[in-house]
Amino acid sequence: MAIHGSLLVLLLVFGACTVVAAVQPGARIFVALLVTHTLVLLASPSHFGHYSILTATPLALVVGVSVGRVAALVPRPDGRAPTKGLVPYH
Repeated sequence: MAIHGSLLVLLLVFGACTVVAAVQPGARIFVALLVTHTLVLLASPSHFGHYSILTATPLALVVGVSVGRVAALVPRPDGRAPTKGLVPYH
């Protein structure tokens, strides 16, 4: 079974987002939800096509936390301090 290049890139990006979110104490619950929902999806028979939506919400939360974390590390072009996220995960 061959994995297409774009799917491999997508899996690597989501894996990196999961690692970034996993080191945030407040966001670990989102990572746990993503892993749990993915395992349930893989272990259960897929009778309907909409079962894959089960992972959409935890994945969106993990990606959002990761983007917020990376954005907080990037310096602003006007020299001010990097912005903090709207929801602090310290």
